[in-house]
Amino acid sequence: MARFFPHLLLALLLLVAPPALAQKDLAPVPTPRPPKHLSGKIGGMDIRLMGYAVVKYNANFAPVGNTHTFDLRTLRVETVGEFCRDFYWRFSMQMCGNSSNLGSKPHVVDCFLHWRRWRQFQVRVGQFLIPFSDLPNTIEHGYMSGDHVVTNLCSAVDRTGAAPNSCRDIGIRFSGDLFPASDGHPYLYYELGVVNGQGSGTLDVDNRKDLLGGLIFQPFRGVRLAAWGWVGSYARKGTWTDASSVEHHGTRSLSRYRYSLMLEWKHRRFLFRSVYIHHTGEAFAHRHLTAADASDLTLSTARPRADGFYAHLMVPLTSKLVAKARYSLYRNEATWNTAFQHYEIGMNYAFTPYVGTFLSYAYTHNRSLSNPAASQLDLQFYLLF
Repeated sequence: MARFFPHLLLALLLLVAPPALAQKDLAPVPTPRPPKHLSGKIGGMDIRLMGYAVVKYNANFAPVGNTHTFDLRTLRVETVGEFCRDFYWRFSMQMCGNSSNLGSKPHVVDCFLHWRRWRQFQVRVGQFLIPFSDLPNTIEHGYMSGDHVVTNLCSAVDRTGAAPNSCRDIGIRFSGDLFPASDGHPYLYYELGVVNGQGSGTLDVDNRKDLLGGLIFQPFRGVRLAAWGWVGSYARKGTWTDASSVEHHGTRSLSRYRYSLMLEWKHRRFLFRSVYIHHTGEAFAHRHLTAADASDLTLSTARPRADGFYAHLMVPLTSKLVAKARYSLYRNEATWNTAFQHYEIGMNYAFTPYVGTFLSYAYTHNRSLSNPAASQLDLQFYLLF
């Protein structure tokens, strides 16, 4: 633990160092907009080209095998078009660093058509973010990485063994705002989706569709109470042997049942959010990271339960500087001997509405390892365009 203390002390000093803690104007930084030369009209359709890039340096201090590396965390480019007032579409592609597996190669993220004639009832068709839980935003929140519970149980790198897919799937989604308050915010928001359940850019394998949806209650502007549910499956085709040593050929489908609960309070750029996610269902032994994994139907020996929790806190110090902290817990078998805990503090600084940096220090404790403790120092720069 002693080797981690200097890094923790440095991060704490960075948090308390700014002299203008409450003196500067705390007005929000203007919402980034794409430059005008990246917007235009084609055939009467308004089209915008935008995106962002995040590069990082990460130092990982572990009892065995320290690492220090530069990396391209994310490069995303997207095009958004609007037509006939009631329709808009989005197409985006993304790539990440470490291109040694399927999840980091350039791939389509969003590709959908959205109909928005009424606020109370809207329809989205194509490949989109699954309507389950509320995912942290890379640029807005600026943490060094995704929460493990989100990564494993919100279909980023799914616990069942699905390929990395940026929490996207193909299908149809319905959503809308209900019961508007006098200040304009809706008391209730709903979303419901029917998707393949195999992840982005993938056909259905077992012909079982996943049903996902949630309700978000907003008693006051900035306060959200939410609950989501997910009933579905993930499947592969191939050959496997069951517990009775009988060989089977065909499709092996694993059911999954999940729910998520959220409490959030947001005022201007102050944010507190806590989320809990629970999963029931088996998993394949190997995640789909290579082509050979897609036909590996061996089941994991892990207990068919998992859960996790995260809490985020963001406090604006000046108009450009934000302090942040988070606690994240993921239990791969819903037991404490499989717990992975992540403690993080840091700062986000916006040089301009388009360029900024994230600085974070994290201490992690993974009870499934013989040497569970480690720490990380992470510096990232982002560019919006």
